Amino acid sequence: EEALRICRQQLGDDHPSVATSLNNLAGLYSDQGKYGAAEPLYEEALRICRQQQGDDFSLPLSILRFLGSVYEKNSKVCSAEPLYEEAQWLVREQMNLGLAGIQISLLHRACACGQWDLVEAMLQGKASVNEADG
Repeated sequence: EEALRICRQQLGDDHPSVATSLNNLAGLYSDQGKYGAAEPLYEEALRICRQQQGDDFSLPLSILRFLGSVYEKNSKVCSAEPLYEEAQWLVREQMNLGLAGIQISLLHRACACGQWDLVEAMLQGKASVNEADG
């Protein structure tokens, strides 16, 4: 909470680093089962990411996935579905930026199976084709 406060104070409320801090704090709350506290933080982080959208889709993809999960845990399944659809759209957009054909196929499969950690790792270049295929 203190890191978020300092980040806001130094960089302004709509800075991408604030979105990262919000995401991290929301993740902590979510890990502690405090889904009600996590939800508005993820929502604000997503709002900032949408305003500051660049070519890096990894943070909004992560937020969409985690916010969808929090919505589900808060019995808001209907609110989660459009977030998952937007996450899939972001994956397709990232693929249009030049990923190799085999990676595209593996990303499609990972998306279809809900393997969001693998999708994020592939988009960030942290997962190899062998990891995705295994």
